[in-house]
Amino acid sequence: LELNPNVSYTHLAHATSYLASQGRGDEMVAGLKRALEIEPLSLINNSMLVTAYIYARQNDKALEQGRKAFELDPD
Repeated sequence: LELNPNVSYTHLAHATSYLASQGRGDEMVAGLKRALEIEPLSLINNSMLVTAYIYARQNDKALEQGRKAFELDPD
């Protein structure tokens, strides 16, 4: 993250591998939001943000984000 903060995958991996295992749901959400800022059409980033919202107990946002992810690829 320090070497190049503009790589979407780095934010995704840090949020899902490290922050999730530490129970840091709010920070996980922030990391995945940053990944989406970099690559807004990434299906994996959109989908993992749903998981982050669930970890952070933000179920309404998880449902809303799930719909957005579905719209990107209904298949």
